[in-house]
Amino acid sequence: MSLPLKIALRYLFSHKQHNAVNIISMISVGGVAVASMAMVIVLSIFNGFESLSERQLSQLAPPLQVTPKTGNVIANADSVADIISHTCGVSAVEPILSHQALAAVDNVQVPVNIIGVSDTYPERTHLSDVIVDGDETITADSTFNYAVLSAGVAIDLNIRPQAYKFVDIYVPRREGRINTANASNSFRSESFVASGVYQLMHDTYDTDIILLPIKRVRELLDFDSIVATAINVYTDDAEATQSLIQQSLSDYDVKNRIQQEEASFKMISIEKWVTFLMLTFILIIASFNIISTISILIIDKEPNMAILSAMGATKSMIKRIFVYQGWLISVAGGIIGIALGVILSLIQQYFGIIGLSASSTANLSVDAYPVVVSLADILIVAGVIIVTGTITAFVAVRR
Repeated sequence: MSLPLKIALRYLFSHKQHNAVNIISMISVGGVAVASMAMVIVLSIFNGFESLSERQLSQLAPPLQVTPKTGNVIANADSVADIISHTCGVSAVEPILSHQALAAVDNVQVPVNIIGVSDTYPERTHLSDVIVDGDETITADSTFNYAVLSAGVAIDLNIRPQAYKFVDIYVPRREGRINTANASNSFRSESFVASGVYQLMHDTYDTDIILLPIKRVRELLDFDSIVATAINVYTDDAEATQSLIQQSLSDYDVKNRIQQEEASFKMISIEKWVTFLMLTFILIIASFNIISTISILIIDKEPNMAILSAMGATKSMIKRIFVYQGWLISVAGGIIGIALGVILSLIQQYFGIIGLSASSTANLSVDAYPVVVSLADILIVAGVIIVTGTITAFVAVRR
């Protein structure tokens, strides 16, 4: 350890001649500590919301989804699904067919996104876990076609499974001419009975989706039995399997859960780092206290500096003492703040001390603020503190 650093460490912990210097030093440490603690906590909260969104998506979104790079449909879905099913790590594949449509009950009409799925879809996705009314039946038989509605569609149509009202689905005819004289002939329609309503607490899935038997959707859209808009892939190792499938299917996009909802997660990331920049600005303002602390400390230690100069210490050496002093104040505050931030975040993460308001818990799948502590975020905060402290220390002794 160099002599200037040893002297700076002694000045950091030793009692000053004037109590005002001690108080200002503690304020400087406290300001950096509070700012760094806030940075750790806020970043952990955003990590928690991102983790919560991913957990919610895992209910219905498949681990991987294969979609065409060009066009809207996969014409040879069966052959593509066969290639995927023989990929190492794939446990199951399931073609789906989605399309925009109009749903009507009595005189109420709403635009919806119909998604045709197989009979095994509810079991693979554990759909029953998010059913809030009715059950997860999605089948087509000789009597009724059963569909599962998202909460948003059920509210807009004012329908419940127990009502046994028919939901009429209308889509434009994909083939043939449109007769402007008789607009009704320009649409194909099918009727379904709502067997259940699900709520995932995610806007993408809760707003306008109706899950239908894929056989009926293909008939409604005039598609043959091998057409799909996407292929859901189920695997326990999404990262490794995604790479293998992408190598086999270069003409298709293979997306994991986060990539399937890229816009939502990108928004969370943007909000996270914008907030981080704002807190960094607050940290910089808090670091201004270090400048005043060093300036007062220089005045307080003038007799000591005179003795060091008489003993042969150069001006650059004396400046380094106070540069180290400013840097140590910043680092000490950062260590305290990061430690407090991590402790408080871990307490919230595992015990959920701070809960959501009573009015919110009825509409959310969690009753406490989600928090996830990330080592990468802690290192980023530590790096910002070190850089800010170093720059501030050099500014303080610039004379």
